[in-house]
Amino acid sequence: MPPPDVPHRLAACLLATLLSACAAAPGPPAGAPSCAAELTARGAIFEPVADREGPNGCRLSDSVRITRSSVALDQPVQLNCAAALHLLRFEEQVLQPAAQRHFGQRLSRVRHFGGYSCRARADNARRLSEHGLGNAVDVAGFDLADGTQITVARHWREPGPRGAFLQEVARGACSIFHLVLTPRTDALHRSHFHLDIGRWRRCDA
Repeated sequence: MPPPDVPHRLAACLLATLLSACAAAPGPPAGAPSCAAELTARGAIFEPVADREGPNGCRLSDSVRITRSSVALDQPVQLNCAAALHLLRFEEQVLQPAAQRHFGQRLSRVRHFGGYSCRARADNARRLSEHGLGNAVDVAGFDLADGTQITVARHWREPGPRGAFLQEVARGACSIFHLVLTPRTDALHRSHFHLDIGRWRRCDA
């Protein structure tokens, strides 16, 4: 027969093991900036959005409403904070260098059709759009510092510098976002780039 204190010893050992595992569990890197702090550091103007759930699986978590990214926006956009950071990186790493190469000036404004929207995919009504999670933004066009406007709808196939700029921008977006849909995808995207950070990967540049 085991000594009467064996169950207590086993319980103590189990508790010690669990505490050790918790202590060893990885957490966020020490000193790592929060998403909101990184947005602020990159020049975005925004306000946090309360978490909420909608019908059919729609939900918002850790989201922001941006009135200005690293450049002006033609209207505010509501996105998951991680998606908002991807948008700013896209502007800094893809849009601005491409604008300098093709036009010798900076980009001043991004025009878009929206971010968060609780809805199904346009091509599959049974699947939730990444817009329903705040993971996607539909970019429609751009303004240069001198007021020149470039739109996906009008200039995607143009043989001049505006068309070349849009083609380069689409290719560059694939290095920032998980999924990039363009007028090359289908008629549903003839007027904009769909950019998202969802689980599916595709580059239609």
